[in-house]
Amino acid sequence: MSPLSCLVVLVVVVAMTTAEQRASYGNSGGNNAEILKDERTQDGYGTYSFQYETSDGVTRHEYGSQDDGQVTNGGWRYTSPEGQVVDITFVADHGGYQPTGDVLPVAPALPYQRSQPYH
Repeated sequence: MSPLSCLVVLVVVVAMTTAEQRASYGNSGGNNAEILKDERTQDGYGTYSFQYETSDGVTRHEYGSQDDGQVTNGGWRYTSPEGQVVDITFVADHGGYQPTGDVLPVAPALPYQRSQPYH
């Protein structure tokens, strides 16, 4: 088989695999989800909230307010293509963005004791 023929076969196989992967992901949610819930609030003082849920099991919620700077709490949940439920919550405030969830890596403990808290 000539090098050009090998290249053509490789391109066709990759294209077919990619199309199959897109099709199987589309059947498990992909771009076909319907919005089941969509709620939003906002006032003139910087307080807001929103939450939504889709038919493929994706949920997202967030609440924020002005409290000597912006303070936000929220999270989301979805199922990964591998079938793992991903559940992330977070706080974003004076200490920065602080996500938590079982799928996130955890930093090792510091080899020393902090003498001052961070703000």
